[in-house]
Amino acid sequence: MIHPLILDVGSENILSQKNIILKKTSKICISCLEEDIKNSTHIFLPGVGSFSAVMKKFKKKINTEFLKKHILERKVFLLGICVGMQIMSDEGDENGLQKGLSWINGKVEKIPTKEILPHVGWNSIDIKTKDPIIDGIPNLSDFYFTHSYCFNITNDENIITTSNYGFDFPSIIKRNNIYGVQFNPEKSQGEGEKLIENFLGLK
Repeated sequence: MIHPLILDVGSENILSQKNIILKKTSKICISCLEEDIKNSTHIFLPGVGSFSAVMKKFKKKINTEFLKKHILERKVFLLGICVGMQIMSDEGDENGLQKGLSWINGKVEKIPTKEILPHVGWNSIDIKTKDPIIDGIPNLSDFYFTHSYCFNITNDENIITTSNYGFDFPSIIKRNNIYGVQFNPEKSQGEGEKLIENFLGLK
């Protein structure tokens, strides 16, 4: 049986994420408590706001080493969403240089584009690597984005899909059991629901 958990790091979009997850499973826990983390099988790490602000909330609310051990040693699945994906990097330079979790190597930097920032709205994903998290999702499907910064990833092998906003940037990434999406699946209608369904189905 799966035991999904949304890490409660103070993100405003937790309710919409909860509602879409409940379409796929009968139970969902929203918590930062070690006992709830220990009992989880699939963890969602949301993030809204700046890299530095989300990282500070994360450190304040969560035992980082306990979560790291749960994720890296027990191989529990984790999905970082938007800034929740970005803080998995080595560092981010939004509002001053801030160290990240270093779970996937790279740096978060402002999108080097001539387009208007933030990048808000629908954009397509270009599949670079097959992966169970995108099973049943056609190439060039649209998802909903809201961001000005992107994950400048160190190893291309960690990239599942890219998107373009005057510049190609990673939109779905992965390292072993750790996934990240730059878009908001809870705002991405059918394809977003399918991605969450696929994530919850990972074993």
